[in-house]
Amino acid sequence: MAKNGKNLTYLRAANQGALIKTILLSGPSTRLELAAALNLPAMSISYITSDFLEKGILSEIADDPPSNVPGRHSAQLALVPRKITAIGISISRNSVYCTLTDLLGEIMYSNELR
Repeated sequence: MAKNGKNLTYLRAANQGALIKTILLSGPSTRLELAAALNLPAMSISYITSDFLEKGILSEIADDPPSNVPGRHSAQLALVPRKITAIGISISRNSVYCTLTDLLGEIMYSNELR
């Protein structure tokens, strides 16, 4: 009988990755929008976003709330593109090409060695 369960570390990493992907594809979102999109409890979203805010991966966007609407207004969360980077390496017979990009795919550095 095969086990289909996921351990807590894997589940946490999967939820974090899904949150980053959702904001990357959908743009800035509130915590409630993220909870609905990912079908996760609000407490899980709050835990992940507070961790990402502390690490500088997310930032809160100041929103000008309508003055005639009472109550607490939800802040939108956006990714800080340069906080997460990716390295691409292409190796050929005659050269090695390396590129460093930010989360949005903007090239931060590239170099070719022959």
